[in-house]
Amino acid sequence: MKRTPSLIMAILLIGGIITGIVGLLSFSIKLAILYALLTIVSLVLIIFSYCGKCTCRLEGCSCIFPGKFTRYLPARKQMKYSRLDIIGVMLGFSVITLFPQYWLFQNKTMLVLFWILLFLAHLQIRLFVCRSCENLNCPVLPGKQQNIIR
Repeated sequence: MKRTPSLIMAILLIGGIITGIVGLLSFSIKLAILYALLTIVSLVLIIFSYCGKCTCRLEGCSCIFPGKFTRYLPARKQMKYSRLDIIGVMLGFSVITLFPQYWLFQNKTMLVLFWILLFLAHLQIRLFVCRSCENLNCPVLPGKQQNIIR
């Protein structure tokens, strides 16, 4: 399994998050630290809610890190994703993307860079990383069987 798409996705995602942190640093170091901590918590929430149920998480995870990280989180039954799982992902994603918006809006270059990096990371996940996943319960890619949310 090629790791290049996952590496590119990680670089783009981390780049977007660092852009958010740098954008906040120009206003307040406390805000930047708060955002960094909230981002870590949000990523753990996303990994727990989503990756924790993936059938490929321990051995075939094409994202490299998240699947391996789930070993340290409470065990989850590998089954269809519930509304609560989707809410966990949406909440985590919302915190990561929406928290820095007010301050990034003050610097249009940082705002545009933030969104471009996160958009490209999302595209990388959808077009390359998730394509190699064998999780039939995954609602990310249409066309996979059994991806109905309960």
